Amino acid sequence: MAEVDGALIMAVLQRMQADMSELKQDMREVKVRLTIQEGHHASVMATLHVLQEQNDRMRDDMRMVKRRLDLVDAE
Repeated sequence: MAEVDGALIMAVLQRMQADMSELKQDMREVKVRLTIQEGHHASVMATLHVLQEQNDRMRDDMRMVKRRLDLVDAE
């Protein structure tokens, strides 16, 4: 088996360490972006819930108006 040069091994390990550091930084950035996206998603869901409640109230109001105008049979 050929002798392995310690300097070569050290160079490879240093490059691997640099790559790992870069990956760790990328992962931190991805986590930050994911957290932001989760916040936006929660905001959209909350807004959707409010809109659904408003829609339900408007539908109920419309039913009441129709009943008062005798446009539908009273339930």
